[in-house]
Amino acid sequence: MESDLSETISATTKPRPSKPTGLKGEALKVKEAPLTWLPNPEKDITVYQIFRGTGSEDGFSRIARVEGKTKYEDKELKDGHTYKYKIRAEDKDELLSDFSEAISVETKPKPKKPEGLAGDIVQGKVELTWQRGSESDISYYSVYEKRFYGLDRINTVKANSFAEAGLAKGKSKTYVVTAVDNDGLESEPSQEITITGR
Repeated sequence: MESDLSETISATTKPRPSKPTGLKGEALKVKEAPLTWLPNPEKDITVYQIFRGTGSEDGFSRIARVEGKTKYEDKELKDGHTYKYKIRAEDKDELLSDFSEAISVETKPKPKKPEGLAGDIVQGKVELTWQRGSESDISYYSVYEKRFYGLDRINTVKANSFAEAGLAKGKSKTYVVTAVDNDGLESEPSQEITITGR
């Protein structure tokens, strides 16, 4: 014999954490992207998972798990690249939130390579000039001699000009110049110029 049914009760399973909000990134930093976000309202969040993307919606991959804080610095990035980020929260029961809104962060680019490199023999000296870079934080210019094994830096100068002792008649040197900013980022080399002693 079976009894009548008991009173009906209802039970609610634990909800997933809410998706994180306030994700921000600091742009134009050197080879890194500092990220911050607001803490989740749930008290039992144990980890925030950090995802970095390549541009497509399916191109995100997890790069870090952050415990006990709401910030992360993604380091060793390429100069002048844009990276996408999104995060999600994980609670002590390993329940996962939805992803936050995605953001984009650009790292600081290298200076533009110097343009207009020109030179000649003037009063027995090699004199080079070039256009000053448009960036406001150019620290100095590096002058290189191009050799068969690569570039050999021969001097650094604050001004957009350089002079050194002249060349023996018929002897040649090939020069290039780069710009270096206050953070030590160096541009690609300028176009080459070859000076021949006469």
